Amino acid sequence: MNITADSMLIAIALAIPFAFFAWYKKWLDVGGAIAAALFGILLWVVGGWATTGPALIFFITGSLLGTLPQKGITDAKHHKPRDWVQVVANGGIAGLAVLLYVFYPSPALQMVFWVSIATSTSDTWSSGIGQWAGGKVWDIVGFRPLAAGLSGGVSVQGTFGGLLGSLVIALATKGFAGISWSLVGLIAVTGFAGMLVDSILGSLFQGVYRLPDGQLTEDRAAAGSELPTKGLAWMTNDMVNLLSNLLIALLVGVLAFFAAKG
Repeated sequence: MNITADSMLIAIALAIPFAFFAWYKKWLDVGGAIAAALFGILLWVVGGWATTGPALIFFITGSLLGTLPQKGITDAKHHKPRDWVQVVANGGIAGLAVLLYVFYPSPALQMVFWVSIATSTSDTWSSGIGQWAGGKVWDIVGFRPLAAGLSGGVSVQGTFGGLLGSLVIALATKGFAGISWSLVGLIAVTGFAGMLVDSILGSLFQGVYRLPDGQLTEDRAAAGSELPTKGLAWMTNDMVNLLSNLLIALLVGVLAFFAAKG
């Protein structure tokens, strides 16, 4: 791998204006813009368009979906600029894979990156499209009706949106990195699976609180309570995103590693 001063300067010249634009559009707050700029510099320097391209598609489409009107319950960060915690929750595993790739260039780490981005995109598209389109929502674990917007809820529209988001990243990776069609299918399927894992973790463990009027919310501050009605207080939506991303990336990374060895 040849990391040059020129590639670093190009990365900085591209990342800083883009981060400023994202802050100006209120897609990111200051902390989120700084985190995204550092993430973008890392991706460009290490992988060029093969890593930067899919990540850009995730970020731009996710930001645009976040501007759509939403039906149902929303969390405390909805329609607010993303902070650095959200950037890390959705891009931290991908960033770690790229960083490790610097020291240990491996096809397995490349797959971890692409599947991680596909998982984050699938989850973001599923939530954004599902809450925008409306429709019946069921708990993915208990299969009982659930208020739209609560973690763990799935709908036909949202599920289709998640599958579409994962497929878009897989096809983008084909365009930017020239991967085989078999890998396109693998990224699309595992990214979608990561979204399902996210929903399962959310249903089982994410903290849900009760508002004074009896409605459920994931916004602890709005509920005015430190004790969740369901789930774990420390298991926020950001933590669910990070853990689901980690679990599916580890699975794919291990499988890719042993496939390359075999």
